[in-house]
Amino acid sequence: MELMSLEFNLQELVDNVVFEVGDLTGQDGVDLIVELDGNIPTALNGDSEKLTKVMSNLLENAKKYTKNGEINILVRLLERKDNVVKLYFLVKDTGVGLAKNVQQHINNCFIEIENNFNEGQCDGSGTNLCAAEQMVKVMGGHIEFETEENVGSTFHFILPFEKALTDFELLTGQDGSSTLADSDGEKESYKGRILVVDDNHVNQMVIKGMMDFLGYDTMVVDNGVAALAVYEKFDIILMDLDMPVMDGFEATQKIREAENKTQVPIIALTAHDFDGVKEECMAIGMNDYLTKPIQIEELKETMGHWDSLLNN
Repeated sequence: MELMSLEFNLQELVDNVVFEVGDLTGQDGVDLIVELDGNIPTALNGDSEKLTKVMSNLLENAKKYTKNGEINILVRLLERKDNVVKLYFLVKDTGVGLAKNVQQHINNCFIEIENNFNEGQCDGSGTNLCAAEQMVKVMGGHIEFETEENVGSTFHFILPFEKALTDFELLTGQDGSSTLADSDGEKESYKGRILVVDDNHVNQMVIKGMMDFLGYDTMVVDNGVAALAVYEKFDIILMDLDMPVMDGFEATQKIREAENKTQVPIIALTAHDFDGVKEECMAIGMNDYLTKPIQIEELKETMGHWDSLLNN
């Protein structure tokens, strides 16, 4: 399968995919939510045709299995070094999920593709998903997925692209690049175990994807009660404030009450940046504060700070 390099605009590509697949909002009870990171360069170089097919296949799959709820498309900038960017793609639905036999077929297909046993030979259930994995592999990535019957499915992957230089950048040599990973541009080395406490499944996948990329071993739970049961196994906790069952404030207080001399660092996660929220977090025993949507530069800086303190 030949790899092409074409200049394209990611926003236009996603808009075209949504248009071609059909008006998802026309389905009763289904909301389409598209979120593209504003830090992604406007013009990219890469195989836009394969990326279009991949996104179309994943969106078609989400549309097929989702009769009510949400379909989410999310793209985040993970790394930018020189003229190369790494992007994190996620397509999530709240549909009926994939049946066990379809899951097994897709897993077998993905393994065959990884071992070069299945070039161009996708058939049966999950054909579009297997075809998407073939194209993502050619582009330098791998699709991972989580699915649960009657809950929904999430598909996500990381791909590299080149930033297309503008005429001004070509003339001046100023490409505005910055480094978000270490000097060799590779995935960060292993750091430690991180507990992410957040009830929003999209946030869970995005944060876990970033943490995996930065080299952390990450577990996700969706409320404070679940966090209390496992927090002692982790080096750092990222704690959402607004959650059902038990929110981040109460969970933090209970963790601090249960601890002896050693305290695990707890970093607040919130979409609210109101006056007094950060102070309230610090007052109940949290150690730091990140505002959603989380940017990987800020996440890396914050985690690096606490890593260095824990390792000294």
